[in-house]
Amino acid sequence: MVNETKTLTVGEDLSILDIYLSAGGGAVAALYVGFELFDAANVSAMSGVAVTPSLGTYQASGVVPAGFQLGVWRIDWDIITAGGDFQSASETFIVNAVDVKIGFTPTQSLLSYIYDAVRLDIGDPEAQIFDDQYLERILIKAVRRLNHVLGLGHRSRPKGIPGGFGGPKVKVSPITIDLVAETINPNNDELVDLIIMMMEYIIVSSEISALKRLTAISGPFSSSVASASQDGITVTNADGVTLSISGGRLANRAQLHRLDLETKEKELQAAIRAFLNRMSGNFGKLIY
Repeated sequence: MVNETKTLTVGEDLSILDIYLSAGGGAVAALYVGFELFDAANVSAMSGVAVTPSLGTYQASGVVPAGFQLGVWRIDWDIITAGGDFQSASETFIVNAVDVKIGFTPTQSLLSYIYDAVRLDIGDPEAQIFDDQYLERILIKAVRRLNHVLGLGHRSRPKGIPGGFGGPKVKVSPITIDLVAETINPNNDELVDLIIMMMEYIIVSSEISALKRLTAISGPFSSSVASASQDGITVTNADGVTLSISGGRLANRAQLHRLDLETKEKELQAAIRAFLNRMSGNFGKLIY
């Protein structure tokens, strides 16, 4: 996009904002490349460390934050070259509100998409067990927990290790949901996938808790255990004696759920690490 003003919308990925470093006609690396965004009122909207997709190429990380004045924004780049010299550069770009399109056919809400994805992954595609009301409660809990573990909540402790030059903060907007409008902000595929994975983790872990209660020897579920402990296949021999060949099925189901939970936990943790690494670049910046 040489000699062309870049245009972004609120919640859009910032990777379109990039710079290229070269010396003697060849691409070179820098010791540090940081950036700061200023909105149309010249208010600092976000700061961070650039990511490096290839030698000499640096891109802004994160998404366009909400709650700032739209219009002509500016990005300031702070660069420490390989030789230790400090350089700076600035570029203007345009930030618009989310593009609203008029159509004559209904579109699927974002929350419905999330609910369908969760049901498909946990084996209830026809919504026989997990209805929208239940998944709505899980969604609220998942977003609150994600804001905490990602360090995006206003009351969260910062994640990562303080960086050096340019200050230790990377300001990132917290995840918010609007149940009436059925929207999520910031709305990008990476955060939506994290929400789906967190919801699935919460659901599977709650099912394990339920199965553990059902296998209790005493308590309010003891009568259910007595009738369900021999759940399985039974046979009657020639002497008229009935035998069960599948005892303790509830315990086996709980064990299978635990294996599923361990897998989902590993996938979720890997996705969270990837998000934090991308948002903070290679310099261990704190995310706020």
